[in-house]
Amino acid sequence: MANLFSNANGIVINGGTFSAIQGHAYIGGSTAGRQDECQDENIQEEILTVLSNAIIKSPLPLLLLVASRPEFAIRESFSLPEISRITQNLGLYEDYEAEKDVETFLRSSFSKIKARHPAVRHLVDWPPESSIKYFIDMSSRQFIYAATVVKYVQSPRHNPALRMNILRGLSKIPSNDMPFSQLDLLYTFILDSIDNWPRVSEILALLILDKHHTMTSDFVDIIFGYETGDIYVALTDMHALVHLPEQDSQDEYLHLHHASMRDFLIDPLRSGRFHINPPKGYAHLSKCCIRSMMRLFGQGKPSESLYAIMTEFIQFFPKSFLTPELFNALESFILPAASILPIYALP
Repeated sequence: MANLFSNANGIVINGGTFSAIQGHAYIGGSTAGRQDECQDENIQEEILTVLSNAIIKSPLPLLLLVASRPEFAIRESFSLPEISRITQNLGLYEDYEAEKDVETFLRSSFSKIKARHPAVRHLVDWPPESSIKYFIDMSSRQFIYAATVVKYVQSPRHNPALRMNILRGLSKIPSNDMPFSQLDLLYTFILDSIDNWPRVSEILALLILDKHHTMTSDFVDIIFGYETGDIYVALTDMHALVHLPEQDSQDEYLHLHHASMRDFLIDPLRSGRFHINPPKGYAHLSKCCIRSMMRLFGQGKPSESLYAIMTEFIQFFPKSFLTPELFNALESFILPAASILPIYALP
């Protein structure tokens, strides 16, 4: 490990949460590696421990910048007292300047494309303002999306205006084209690390298909019948894609960090084995709502949770594909519920 840093006059670990270890000067220099691309969690922790010890014990005025996705081992390392007391954290998901930076990058890039590309050089109103705003919203403050858009649009062998329309879904994607391949590789890389995909997939289905309800961890527990804390275990390796509030938080909700994640998951050509089929996803969510209502009915009294689950079921069921599992759940629910439903009549 010592050899890793022996010839460096400064270290940047590039890999968005940033953690800057406090010091008196920034020393530019060689790159030690990408923390989140190192798959061995013990090595990730060891690197951060060595760096923090170097800062604490060294008389040199060092300032280190660590950039990484919020992977579990990295999050846990930075929460240790000996490291957390000498660090300052900046989560790019909450950084209000990130959206402005993405907008600046997109406008500057499109201006260069217009100046250099003969297909759009003569167009007065290109790029359309509506397209710029669309890409800013879809980026969700993440440069990976914005960079993918620019890389695809700027191809000198294609019409930028047509390619921009393809990205917006306004024109058909050519059969041999994969406009979001770079983004898809990132999503697939993260999802490949998931141990319990069935559980994670149903949580993701809820987040991408439910457009009317804000999701708390408690509400997710009720819908799927989880034990307290199960959702935190399931999403341990998903913090780069899903915002999961702290367990004692009452005001925050689960949500996807990337708006483009929904498009990835519902497109089988892009997501492959991680594909979430919306009609089947709605069927699974409807079945889970039925089971949840049966559990709540068994408690013998109305509750806000019961009304909320019934509202969810009313939203999900009409969009569902009638799978055998959903049919069986309906069959087991209708007769028992019919005898007590008047007690729970919605206002």
